[in-house]
Amino acid sequence: MKRREFITSAGAGLVVTGKEVPIKMKWENLGIAPPYRDHRIAFRLKKNDVISGVTITSQSIKGWLPGETNISLNYKLPADLEKGNYTLELGIVFHSSIKHTIPIDNKGKTDDEWYRIGSMKVSP
Repeated sequence: MKRREFITSAGAGLVVTGKEVPIKMKWENLGIAPPYRDHRIAFRLKKNDVISGVTITSQSIKGWLPGETNISLNYKLPADLEKGNYTLELGIVFHSSIKHTIPIDNKGKTDDEWYRIGSMKVSP
């Protein structure tokens, strides 16, 4: 799997705690078969190496056929998030565990196999 494109309104300016950030993604399955397991797309925020706002979405990659897949998701920012600049990261995880990520063919991989996909400035 490879994330081909990532678009979010967060890149356009300030985002507010407790609100949803719409995220549009274009993925490409470069293999010859679809994934057979129920791996999910997850998001998290990082500020000064502190991780917050971890969310496992209901979006599964199971069954994505070879070729492109376009999806839109909303990522809800935690209401108690401190203001400041954050990095938005994405992980493909086992359906219920953020500790087990699935590697994908993308730049921006962190030491724990998540992927930097953008940044945002958060305001309370």
